[in-house]
Amino acid sequence: MGTYDYYRAEADVNRLLAENVAARLNLMVQEAGSFRDGAEMNRWGFAPSLAIDAGDKTKIVLSYLHYQEDNVPDYGVPYFEGKPLGPADRFYGLNKFDYEKTKSDVFTADITHELAPGVQLRNMTRYGEYELDMSATAPGLNLNSTGGVLTDNTEIRRSRKLRMRDQDIFSNITEVTGKVDTGAVRHTLLGGMELTRENLLTTARSSPCTLPSTTYGNPDPFRDYSCGALNTTGYSDSRADTYAFYAQDTIELSPQWKLIAGARWDHFAVKFDQQPQATGRDRTDRVWSYRTGVLYQPDAVQSYYASYGTSFNPSAESYSLDARGTDTPPEKNRNMEIGAKWDLYDGRLALRTAIFRSEKTNERVTDIEPGGAPQAYLLTGRRHTDGLELEAAGKLSDKWQVFGGWVWMDPVIDAVGPTANPNEVGNMPENAPKYTGNLWTTYQLTPEWKIGGGFNAVGKRYTSNANTTYLPAYIRTDLMAEWTYRDYSVQMNVYNLFDKDHYEGLYRGFAVPGTGRTFRLTAKYAF
Repeated sequence: MGTYDYYRAEADVNRLLAENVAARLNLMVQEAGSFRDGAEMNRWGFAPSLAIDAGDKTKIVLSYLHYQEDNVPDYGVPYFEGKPLGPADRFYGLNKFDYEKTKSDVFTADITHELAPGVQLRNMTRYGEYELDMSATAPGLNLNSTGGVLTDNTEIRRSRKLRMRDQDIFSNITEVTGKVDTGAVRHTLLGGMELTRENLLTTARSSPCTLPSTTYGNPDPFRDYSCGALNTTGYSDSRADTYAFYAQDTIELSPQWKLIAGARWDHFAVKFDQQPQATGRDRTDRVWSYRTGVLYQPDAVQSYYASYGTSFNPSAESYSLDARGTDTPPEKNRNMEIGAKWDLYDGRLALRTAIFRSEKTNERVTDIEPGGAPQAYLLTGRRHTDGLELEAAGKLSDKWQVFGGWVWMDPVIDAVGPTANPNEVGNMPENAPKYTGNLWTTYQLTPEWKIGGGFNAVGKRYTSNANTTYLPAYIRTDLMAEWTYRDYSVQMNVYNLFDKDHYEGLYRGFAVPGTGRTFRLTAKYAF
């Protein structure tokens, strides 16, 4: 349990049913408010699974997940003078009117069979159904209501955001792994095939009423309000079929040197229909992706590597396909990385570092006709990110554990399309901070008592490539203390110790705040 009416219960039961059959059941239920008085996060779910040894060479794991949410959604705060409008704890939604209902059902079968010594066949099949029905309030700042000056009486306009989606995904992956020796060279081979079908139906609805506005100084989220029934105005129906083949070879030239080479071929076909526009479109992409690398391990303590890989973003990857995207090939990406890892003090401390460069070499941008109207997509945009990453994890002593990492990044827009502002060249891409970092450390004071603390840090992030509106950088500090006795434990966590306003969710029109100072007490019993 915790502050802001937070209550949660969990159970994890694992039992051997027979000599070769084991069952596991996870249960969860949560009811929770928010430091932004009015938002709610209520959810429940269960996940049974069954593991079967079907002989010496075959293992089967069958699992199911059911998960539901019934929330009061939070569309955050609008922007003012290039930053989120504070204070962060003011909620501008309507608690008795807004809702977000989701449901997920996922079935998975994972079967592994040993074909021969060192050769393994694995088949993973998953089917999932996902539903969303949401009516949310998005805030908008109207400075004209108080003569362009922000006061407690400045109007906050409420607009209604409607979402209804039904999605199902069926996917099957089959892989074969094995080891082959060619003279003094050892190969670890992986080959596989993926078959996936995704269907998404998005229903467009209209609201027959206008939501009441509120004020900056008195948001009144618990106001009673009602509207008439929603009207269905159309739908978008998309089907995406993927079949892909991939292979990889890890080549051991010597105990110290290894090479990795892999390739994947994707056939990605989308059919998109939108009504009442009477629009039917389709596109098919066939793309190769590659990865390669070299690994040097001079001894059991240290290893060094260099890698290169490519990927792609098709025009219809977001389950939507407009007329211009129908004729647009995929965007291409490539990533280059050099890194090292050290396992020190008999494996008690692991250190890792890497320098990397990620590039989008042909970003999708909009061309214009001589008269100034949008004409087609061009693949002429470019951006890149250079970075340095550091990680540490392990025990500094028998009682002291540390986990931490830091990434410095230099994200840059290299080229923009003809409809964009040329001054954006050299800017930072949206939602790309200069750094992210985290640190968590615990210390065992006595056999019963353990304390810990740490922080999460995120650099400044812009909401668009224009770099005019941004989310400020922040550091959030957390603490914990735990008492354990035999099969029992009680733990107190404090999140955002200094109650610092910070913003985690970034969107063009609003920002969603991270939690204020929060206390949570957890009791556990293991049996």
